[in-house]
Amino acid sequence: MSTSRASARVVDVVILVAITLEYRAALLVDAGAAPGSRWEEEPGPNGLPVAFRSFQGRGGRPLRVAVAQAGDMGAVAATNALIPLVQVHRPRCVAMCGVCAGRPGKTSLGDVIAAERLFFHDTGKQLPGDVQQDLRTYNLRDDWKVALEHFDFAARFRDEAWWTGRPIPYEWQENWVLAKLREGVARPASLPECDVFCPQWDRVVESLWKSGHLRDGSLELTDEGRSHIERVLIRHRDRLPALSPAGELLPFKMHVAPMGSGNKVVEDEPSPARRAA
Repeated sequence: MSTSRASARVVDVVILVAITLEYRAALLVDAGAAPGSRWEEEPGPNGLPVAFRSFQGRGGRPLRVAVAQAGDMGAVAATNALIPLVQVHRPRCVAMCGVCAGRPGKTSLGDVIAAERLFFHDTGKQLPGDVQQDLRTYNLRDDWKVALEHFDFAARFRDEAWWTGRPIPYEWQENWVLAKLREGVARPASLPECDVFCPQWDRVVESLWKSGHLRDGSLELTDEGRSHIERVLIRHRDRLPALSPAGELLPFKMHVAPMGSGNKVVEDEPSPARRAA
């Protein structure tokens, strides 16, 4: 494998992602990029895809970024991908980003979690009923942590396309449908604003049938659905709740908090890290 071109690229930051969805999403980032630049993709030293681009750093200095994809999820795949990248590109910083499970009640769809402490929740001794944990944390530098907490994301990114096109949580879309039906709108899907407020109409309606908030196969509110939306509206003064600290429709909040991970993907099951939080 030839690395003649790749070896000439010295970067400041290598950002690793685990899956193709995350890699493609990272390459949509244009905010702060050097004028006239674009993502330049090429095979990395291990044959996996790597994309390069320069961004505007502090004082006008270029910040050279490489985004790379690992071959799979998990610590072993991440290590196997990173070692040759670090050897070839000599970054000053290595980071990882991607999809993260949220904690209901504390996070919303589209929020960003910046880990100020990282740990594996499943390290230690396996006992018959649980894991006797032996946690070691990686701590984010204090100045980076404070900078994240003070950064005004709304002021910096409010005009960016990714900010204005953020996803709307299914729960909010469901409540919008229920509220319109309660108002007497027989066909909420026919409203011009439906494409904005309920872009996942088909999935939302299926979910409302499954939850029993709508009578199956119809747009008729059940007693349970009417009671649910009335409680929501009472709590929020007869309007649907705003989804961001700025009071705008589309949500965003930065959470600077500890993050636990493990050697397996956990779906719909309470994890030790979540129980301990």
